[in-house]
Amino acid sequence: AMRLKGQRLFSGMYVNELLTRLLMNHVEHKQLYLAYQDTLAALQGESGIQLLLRQFELCLLSELGYRIDWFCDSEGDEIQPECTYRFEVGCGFCPVLLAEKAGALGPVITGAQVTAVADWLAVGQAAPTLDWTPIKQITRAALNQLTAGRTLHSRDIYRQLKKT
Repeated sequence: AMRLKGQRLFSGMYVNELLTRLLMNHVEHKQLYLAYQDTLAALQGESGIQLLLRQFELCLLSELGYRIDWFCDSEGDEIQPECTYRFEVGCGFCPVLLAEKAGALGPVITGAQVTAVADWLAVGQAAPTLDWTPIKQITRAALNQLTAGRTLHSRDIYRQLKKT
């Protein structure tokens, strides 16, 4: 039995809900099931929750055929660490012009953050120390497309309990 408490319990509920909402019955996903087991086991420990959830979300997206290209921008050019990008669902990382920075519609992320995630995913290095908020916004945008924008109940429950 898994022993999850507090935010880790809600994180486990979130992972479960993603699977029940996005997977078809009787379709085998061995890699995803292993990632699910690893995530739940890791949630019992001291590992950073944000990192564990992003890692699981990226595995889920990949398993469902939704691939985020962390190496090239929407125009096919290599991601430049000194540039800023806006993530657009279905397009990928679009270079942000200086005039667009204030009014960007999708999550904004630096090229350095994108390349750090790319290296982490490709080489299997230790997770980079960075602000995971933009990556959370990116995975959330991609997952929202797959859930057809339906609200996840685990998020709502967590938000309500945080308010009290």
